[in-house]
Amino acid sequence: MAKFKQFNPLEILDFQETDFHLTIHSQNYFELVYIYEGKGIHQINQNKFSYTSGDLFVISPEDQHDFIMQRKTRVICIKFTNDYFSIKEHSKFQDYMNNNPESIMNSRILKEVKLKFTSEFRKILRQTIDHILLYNTRYDAAISSVVFHQILSIFGIIKETMDTMSLNGTDHLPEKEQLVSYIDQNIYDTMQT
Repeated sequence: MAKFKQFNPLEILDFQETDFHLTIHSQNYFELVYIYEGKGIHQINQNKFSYTSGDLFVISPEDQHDFIMQRKTRVICIKFTNDYFSIKEHSKFQDYMNNNPESIMNSRILKEVKLKFTSEFRKILRQTIDHILLYNTRYDAAISSVVFHQILSIFGIIKETMDTMSLNGTDHLPEKEQLVSYIDQNIYDTMQT
């Protein structure tokens, strides 16, 4: 399995393919993967999610992922390192966020559940991605406070969607793990009676 490295704090990748050019891989950076158009399967770790236009996935350095494209797909990747939110003046805005971007990106539940955005959030997300792409055609997005705030707004959408779906990114246990935990905690109760 390949591991890709990125040294720039922020990179924005916009590509359209019929067959994904990479095999399953991991990386040393965080990645917001927005499906601009297309249809297929996105594999994250051991989970497979169908995707279509408007879907957003979060990938952290510990994850492995791949695409199986069923229809020509345009993918927008916003890739950033740990340094992106810690450098510059705009990092102080993290103090006002309940969940910082890194903790959201590392949330295990976001690799196990597909976010279900409202139609309004889908529109906002599409427009936000369009704004970032437009800015990136003329200016250096990595040093832009405009792009920084656009990316923060994507995290706001993720956080609100998680709240709406009752997903707790810090302590949610998938059903299998809940069952194992319950058995471990209660296995001796029936043996002592």
